[in-house]
Amino acid sequence: DVTLADLLQDRSIELGGKSAPDFTMVIGGAEERPLALEDAAGLRDLGLRVDYPLKEQNFGKQLKSAVQSGAAFAVIYGSEERLAGVVKVRDLRSATEAEVPRERLAEIASGLLADGLDALPS
Repeated sequence: DVTLADLLQDRSIELGGKSAPDFTMVIGGAEERPLALEDAAGLRDLGLRVDYPLKEQNFGKQLKSAVQSGAAFAVIYGSEERLAGVVKVRDLRSATEAEVPRERLAEIASGLLADGLDALPS
């Protein structure tokens, strides 16, 4: 690895840094994981950067990781949200959140990135 790094440096080739995700999924449990992964795939199909936890962690650790990643939004999947057919979208820049019908997440994602939670219809 060091040899490759030295070669790139000698040739003045810079690799792009890791860019922050647009959305990070915060997953409550095993029943919510398939929903979150399905939504992550849908957002990625739109060209958005999406991250999700590979291992089970509590909500607090996942939210802390989302903030540290520089993500714009956390999409929260809990058992109550699953039963209601919604997700909570937390704007990690303003620390505000709103519930959104899960089936509308992909539809409103670009607006969220541009205008924050103000993009949501009242």
